[in-house]
Amino acid sequence: MRAWILVPFVLGACSDTPDPVVPSTGCEGAYDVFSPGITAETDRGSFTLELVSATPDPPDVGDNDWVIAISDGSQMLQGASVILEPWMPAHGHGLNPPTYIATPGSSPGEYVIPTFDLIMPGVWEFRINVNRVMVSDNAVFTFCAEG
Repeated sequence: MRAWILVPFVLGACSDTPDPVVPSTGCEGAYDVFSPGITAETDRGSFTLELVSATPDPPDVGDNDWVIAISDGSQMLQGASVILEPWMPAHGHGLNPPTYIATPGSSPGEYVIPTFDLIMPGVWEFRINVNRVMVSDNAVFTFCAEG
């Protein structure tokens, strides 16, 4: 007799519709809200970086292409060495290759970062090193790639 009492109870529990699962993007914590033209100052204040364009907009999992503009406070910075290092702090890894060397863009002070492939969703730091003559300084943009 007990089996008949348990069977309807078990079947009733299995017939409930489960709550929908919402996948997590891993974007907990602080990150910048992307908008074209977003700026970042370098650590020592030597340069200002502007993210002129990003494809996709906002940055996301897969291939990404960026154009940044750099100024030194008084003029657009030309002739600099600009290196991007994407880094995922929650997992302690970057990409392969680990760095991307920018080339001069179509306007003074613009630099084109070669295509980089974000391999997973989550918060990414985009560490940018700028070297010009005797000055080296770093800036970071932090964005969520939702996937």
